[in-house]
Amino acid sequence: LPAQGDYMQATKGPGHGDFKLLVLAPASVQEAVDLVLLAFDLAEKYRNPVMVIGDGMIGQMMEPVEFPIEGVGPPLDPGDWALTGCKDRAPRVVNSLFLDAEELHQHNVKLKEKYDRMAREETRWELYNCEKPYDLVVAAYGTVSRICKTAIDELSEEGINVGLFRPISVFPFPYKECREAMDRAKKVLTVEMSMGQMIYDVQLAAEGTKRIDFFGKAGGVVPSPDEVKAEIMKALEGVSKKRRSSAKKTKSSAPSKAGGKSAKVSKKASKKATKKATKKATKKVGSKEKPKARKKTKKNKAADKAGRKR
Repeated sequence: LPAQGDYMQATKGPGHGDFKLLVLAPASVQEAVDLVLLAFDLAEKYRNPVMVIGDGMIGQMMEPVEFPIEGVGPPLDPGDWALTGCKDRAPRVVNSLFLDAEELHQHNVKLKEKYDRMAREETRWELYNCEKPYDLVVAAYGTVSRICKTAIDELSEEGINVGLFRPISVFPFPYKECREAMDRAKKVLTVEMSMGQMIYDVQLAAEGTKRIDFFGKAGGVVPSPDEVKAEIMKALEGVSKKRRSSAKKTKSSAPSKAGGKSAKVSKKASKKATKKATKKATKKVGSKEKPKARKKTKKNKAADKAGRKR
């Protein structure tokens, strides 16, 4: 069944002992052919096991491929280590077991130098649809990356630009390049045919600067392009809401920021104008204002009668 449940085993824990494998992840049958040829060259170059990690879909699908007519890479140099038979030379021993603690420590230091060199020289990756600005980048490898490309192409036709970061070497993982792709995006979505394994490497690459969303199917269930599109749109909803809210905040705060001193001056001027207007209004009202009518009491009535008689 097509699945990606062996990622952690291949990249983090292939067995006991302080060692690592070079791990390559093809996304097509042609790439599987190319990476298998490369794997032999890398195994000879580093004298290290190399794993090509595929899935059931790549293993069973039929696609046209081209094989190189000539050999790839230089021929094997037996050097002073290859076991080619000890005719006309002293016997050779390939050994990684050292019973002396200090000797074993030095051997592990030597191996670490080799793994560091792999990380510097053997990272491989692909960027897809990343030429234009994008709000979201999808991280996926192997077969799933092809499904994500279909979803991205369909969204592009709708005017929504989404990028894809695909690691081809999953050990060494291209952390630096993955981080650069994420730094250009507001959201990151990891899609896998598992319950989440490569996501841990993506989180390491982000170094806490981004929240990494996840969408996965397991047990041989393959996610469809429509499902990937739905997850992308769900993640982008939050981005659009934040944009709208930030736009409202910018509009409401713009006059106070832009006005500065002139805004304070206009407030003072408006206060002065209000005072002048109220003074003029009270003067006009005072000149035309009629005296208030007295309340009709017994004393007032008597005074009015007396005034009339006079």
